[in-house]
Amino acid sequence: PCVEFSKSVYRQSSTHNAKQIGIGNIDYVDANDALPPGCTMTPEGELLHGWLAILLPFVEKASIYDQIRFDLPWDHPSNREALATEIECYQSGWAHRHGQPDASEEGYWLTDYASNVRVIGGTRQRTSSDLTDGAGNTILSGEAFSRRKAWGHPANWRDPARGINRMPDGFGAPWSSGGANFTYADGSARFLSEEIDPEVLKALSTPDGGESLGEEAL
Repeated sequence: PCVEFSKSVYRQSSTHNAKQIGIGNIDYVDANDALPPGCTMTPEGELLHGWLAILLPFVEKASIYDQIRFDLPWDHPSNREALATEIECYQSGWAHRHGQPDASEEGYWLTDYASNVRVIGGTRQRTSSDLTDGAGNTILSGEAFSRRKAWGHPANWRDPARGINRMPDGFGAPWSSGGANFTYADGSARFLSEEIDPEVLKALSTPDGGESLGEEAL
């Protein structure tokens, strides 16, 4: 019963945070007419900051955002205090409750979520008109509990089409969850089974694939 209670609490917390990230993305689009880029970089190709740092003002963390020097790399000493701050909605609480590290060896808080590389990846910013499959049929981000990265890392993305709970650098949730929570472009958060049809998962992973989705995706 205790394990089941922990699962319930974790699932509720993670779903809430996934929705907050989704709403933050919607507010970002309203303000910028585009989704955040996966990362920013210098003209020379040096990675600077990631999408979760860019999203901070839209998840009620503008005070942290204002401390960041976005013209300097995320791990520059000038950015250490801000980027080493815990952002509650970027964690599910699972790691802390189960003895896993909250932060990297360098002291940067880890996140339990990563973006869908096909929508928020690299420096490209997609607009709502790019999501021709529909916002409610397009994954933005999801739980990524293995090989977690710092929330400020400028390359925090994965490909959902590779499967759920299938590989260390893919999307997935802790213990025997049977699936993972995902955030969609319409701001919703939904649990997807790890047994989902691979073709359906691929369709949800692409913003403009033109695939037909059945009830399994809803």
